[in-house]
Amino acid sequence: MMVQKAIQENIVEDFETGTYEIKNTDPNTGEELSMEKLYEKYLKNRNKVLPYQWGIYVTAYAFRNLFDLGACAGTWYYSDTDSCYGSNWNMQKLEEYNRQVREKLHNNGYEAFEYKGKEYLLGAAVLDGEYSQFRMQGAKRYAGRSLKDEQLHITVAGVPKRGATVLNDNIDNFTRGLIFPGSVTGKQQHTYFYVDEAYEDEKGNLTGDSIDLSPCDYLLDSIQIYDWDSLFIEDIEVITYEEQ
Repeated sequence: MMVQKAIQENIVEDFETGTYEIKNTDPNTGEELSMEKLYEKYLKNRNKVLPYQWGIYVTAYAFRNLFDLGACAGTWYYSDTDSCYGSNWNMQKLEEYNRQVREKLHNNGYEAFEYKGKEYLLGAAVLDGEYSQFRMQGAKRYAGRSLKDEQLHITVAGVPKRGATVLNDNIDNFTRGLIFPGSVTGKQQHTYFYVDEAYEDEKGNLTGDSIDLSPCDYLLDSIQIYDWDSLFIEDIEVITYEEQ
């Protein structure tokens, strides 16, 4: 909510040719607006109640806490926005970490929240589970065998949890090149169909622009390392078909 792009380009598309251009103009006067004027407009927007600087501070503060938490592990394997996986945890350091969290909250007028007899403390580290095996292939792509049920569980962005069956109960299969079939995971691809005007299909259904959902495979790739220039380039492929 805080760290959003301050200046949003006004993208105007020509629907006949499919081309587009950026026109940063005033909608009322048609005046071309400079970057300075666009930023001033952003600052004067009364809907922007959360300063950009707050977002930078919150992100940096969260990262600092994450590194403090990871330092409690003998071996730090993987971490995400709200999780940290490791082994040989120093329980004394972990308890001290949580004590400091509780103290900071208390000093700012916040206490733990209790629900159904269980205490929840904002920012405290709690046990997610214990695993006999763990393997990761990059951000939002990891698998582990839980000691609770001895089953393999996966977290892969874009792949439903039931995709763990693709591993055939062998974590060694969680590696680069693994394909999660859409027929197994339920992952679907969106294909867009555009028509000039509505028509009646062979079954008597009135049809217009539509989206087809079909099973979609997912390829597990490896960790990617980008250079600075590549970080700001994103290729998006959309498959479209026109009715003949």
